[in-house]
Amino acid sequence: MNRENLQIGRQEAIWGFDIDGTFLECTPCGNGHINDTFMMSFDRDGETHRYSLQHMNRSVFRDPVSLMNNILHVTDYLKEQIRAQGGDPQRETLDFVCAKSGEPYFIDSFGEYWRAYHFVEDAYALEEVKDPQDFYQSAVAFGNFQRMLADFPADTLTETIAGFHDTKARFAAFEKAVEEDVCGRAAGVQQEIRFIEAMYDLEVNKITACEAEKEYYEALSYTFELSWLSLEELPFIRSEEGIIISNIADIYHDMGNLKKSEELFEKLSSVYQKKQMFLKINSSASAIILGQYSRLLGDIMNYKKALYIDSVNLQYELNDFNLIHIENLLYNQAWAYYEIDREQNNKKIQRKFWVAQRFAEFNRKEELINLLKMRENKYMKDD
Repeated sequence: MNRENLQIGRQEAIWGFDIDGTFLECTPCGNGHINDTFMMSFDRDGETHRYSLQHMNRSVFRDPVSLMNNILHVTDYLKEQIRAQGGDPQRETLDFVCAKSGEPYFIDSFGEYWRAYHFVEDAYALEEVKDPQDFYQSAVAFGNFQRMLADFPADTLTETIAGFHDTKARFAAFEKAVEEDVCGRAAGVQQEIRFIEAMYDLEVNKITACEAEKEYYEALSYTFELSWLSLEELPFIRSEEGIIISNIADIYHDMGNLKKSEELFEKLSSVYQKKQMFLKINSSASAIILGQYSRLLGDIMNYKKALYIDSVNLQYELNDFNLIHIENLLYNQAWAYYEIDREQNNKKIQRKFWVAQRFAEFNRKEELINLLKMRENKYMKDD
């Protein structure tokens, strides 16, 4: 939708919603990159009331009616939960305004969809974490959201982006894109392609760990001199190369070659811990590599070193307000604390484990969710 049509559609939407009072202004709001969001102000009996107005991006959400029905199912359910707890539904969940047609959305003359909801006053959205308390409160909010929806009938929702979480379909699309190579770029990313193919084949048991090891080395060789692995300290390596080496070390771990695994992880650790200290934040590669190294250290019972790596890894992850790997890092910490002294660290273990569960649910990591459920009696209940 071009900017001119967006402006016309916005004016239509302002008058299309059933809002009492005298219109004052409508200005751009927020930093979202999918939908277009505005702030509407209305005067009612001498008081200003504000509402969020949002143009839904139909390039992403092709079925806005089902999208809105899903949101209303969830928010109506949450309102019941909030009322039962003595809370304020208009402040603690989204509270939509209906269009004059009675629908929870407005359709402008271009066929574009808009939605509006009450703005929550005296509140703000964090663009980045400022201190550990900010992060803690975020974790509490996510955890509370998941807890309130624990019994929500998810089968009442409609899939609005087909195949969004379908890994097999995404991998098939990836293979098709590699084969067609319409932009002529596949030759320059052969390392990444071979690594992804090997990782997927191993995950679906198409190849053995030994075969995956060979394919990882082959992928690595596209940009990395394999003879460098025999050096006492690794030279500068790219994130992609680091992750491939880490997966090789992890395969050695799974195959029982702990000495070889530790040797590779120790070299990687020296590289990525230096990066952490210099940047003061984590890269995805750092979180993954050092997380895998921590798992090995736990298995060889070097718990104090594992706890040190987990704590530093988690701190730099928080500095970047990165939520993707948090649950793994918290679980690793809980595990290390448990093995070091379960009685002295009991409360700390339970707190970190509980937050890890909530983040695993939030990030939809089914494998980790199942693992945490298996370990729940060990961490969440007294021995």
